[in-house]
Amino acid sequence: MIESKLYTFLCSAFFALSILLPDISYPIIGNLRPEDFVLILLGLCVLDNILLKNGQFPKLGWPVFVMLLMFVWLVTVSSGINFLLGNVDNFGPIIKEFIRFLKYAVVFVVFLWLKPEKANTPFLVFLFAALATVGIQFMQKYQLFDMNNWLINFYNNKLFIYSTQSSDWRGGSVFSNPNVFGNFLLLPFAFIFSTFFVSGEIFYHIKFKKLTSLILIIFFSLGILFTQSRTSIMAMFIIIFFVTLIYVFKEAVYHNRNRGKSTKYISYIILFLFFIILVSRYFNLERAFAFISAVETDRSLSIKLEMAKYAIGIVLDSNPFCLIFGMSPGVKYIQTDFEYGYLLYWYGLSGILFYGLLVYSQLQIFSKRLGTQSGLTGTSIVFAFVFFGIGATAFINNRVYPITLALFAMMINDLSSSLNIKNASEADFSSTSADVNKSN
Repeated sequence: MIESKLYTFLCSAFFALSILLPDISYPIIGNLRPEDFVLILLGLCVLDNILLKNGQFPKLGWPVFVMLLMFVWLVTVSSGINFLLGNVDNFGPIIKEFIRFLKYAVVFVVFLWLKPEKANTPFLVFLFAALATVGIQFMQKYQLFDMNNWLINFYNNKLFIYSTQSSDWRGGSVFSNPNVFGNFLLLPFAFIFSTFFVSGEIFYHIKFKKLTSLILIIFFSLGILFTQSRTSIMAMFIIIFFVTLIYVFKEAVYHNRNRGKSTKYISYIILFLFFIILVSRYFNLERAFAFISAVETDRSLSIKLEMAKYAIGIVLDSNPFCLIFGMSPGVKYIQTDFEYGYLLYWYGLSGILFYGLLVYSQLQIFSKRLGTQSGLTGTSIVFAFVFFGIGATAFINNRVYPITLALFAMMINDLSSSLNIKNASEADFSSTSADVNKSN
């Protein structure tokens, strides 16, 4: 583990830059994220720790790291097969995807090396940056400080800056795309929502009072509602119901205790849902809850299904190897507009299988420790992101998923630290018992 102040500062800078700043465009290599430069410095620190200081790789995160590297391998194999078949017509997307998955692996590793006691500072930077993005979204909504034009000029993206005069207004804040912003806000929402059900610190010395957590929950839920991203809103409900269900089952059913407290929490959840409905009515957020219309002809979900059918048809009509390893990112671009469509088209059945194994490796770590803040939060985020992939993209989003992996690594460190403390305590107890028995 690395505990230097410089390393902690760089981890904090990673969150600030990845959340708040736009891409940087270069003439030859295209767009880069500003946090990529910080990532290089963090990677050098880890290499120094491994090569010169005999640092040990944190074992608990090893399966997730291996699965991230498997996607680097899959890009290479899929592209190689399609190149031999004569299908590849553009190497640019192949290089881009190779770098994407390599970046995922590096992000996860460098944050695994952050000492758990130092994770509080980067997390607070993440939280304050997330609050800032929602504040910017509110300024978009009420046209304060000419925020829309400022975003267009600074982020150079007019596509997802919506008119505030329309009932279908959607606030994407600094992420521009409302679906991407909604996906991002699921992260702070899950962290804060879990504090109502699990006592203790989120990270070292970070503990919120119930009133503070309530204010933050309202703030982030409004941010998700203002994106009018139906996929994000449904994923938010999955977090709410999953965390509540786990708590009620564990306390009221399994342990047969705190039934009154469980009933109270369920009542609070019902009131919170009524609050969400009232807010959506008051602000005319009609699109946010138009779930049924999304499946109608020429609407969002039906269009995605047609795209998926077309992409699957191309894969099935190609070489059998393409069904297993996909068409690769270097083949003519086909838009599917949701996670599993892209994975199937680019990487075939292997892409779906590898993503399933990645999710499984994450759940293996988090779901066994649901009684902890990190375990409950991590599991709820994994389930929310799996659902989110039905309507949009999370795993192949170069803006949000690296942030997610950084948080996952910090949570795994937190769980590993707690596990080591528990094992050390049990070992001390066993040693003491043995000494007592000897003296007797």
